[in-house]
Amino acid sequence: QPQRPHGRDWYRIERNAAPRVADLYIYDAIGWMGTTAAELVDELRALDVDTINLHLNSPGGDVFDGIAIFNALKNHPAQIIGYIEALAASIASAIAMACDRVVIAPHARMMIHEAYGLSMGNAADMRRFADRLDASSQNIASMYAEKAGGEVDEWRAAMQAETWYTD
Repeated sequence: QPQRPHGRDWYRIERNAAPRVADLYIYDAIGWMGTTAAELVDELRALDVDTINLHLNSPGGDVFDGIAIFNALKNHPAQIIGYIEALAASIASAIAMACDRVVIAPHARMMIHEAYGLSMGNAADMRRFADRLDASSQNIASMYAEKAGGEVDEWRAAMQAETWYTD
């Protein structure tokens, strides 16, 4: 099982007691020192089940790791049921959009916002970085629109407002 440098698991896939069902837990940040896409996606591809219960409790994290996880879930033949157990914020909320059904537990939250990041360089570098952030936000808004309906521009407005959803 993959472990973080401090010896803690950063994600976990378990066989469920029900036949042909697996539980995938993402209970950490996405990317950096949390759940990176590479090992999780490899393990997910090898998983031969009919149903995957995705349990989310994540503050979000790296956009590109999140999109890789989203695509791996979307491309898996299993039915994906997402359970937001405490928090699915930022890119973790976009990962939830890969699910066939999403359940937000009582008192749990899902939060969406514009993409953000850090950049270093001159003014031209900063302008290019701002364009990349806008493109990432537009892409994520399209993921929300594809799953939940509505227009991409409406989702961008909700992202700009940093919107929190509950059960």
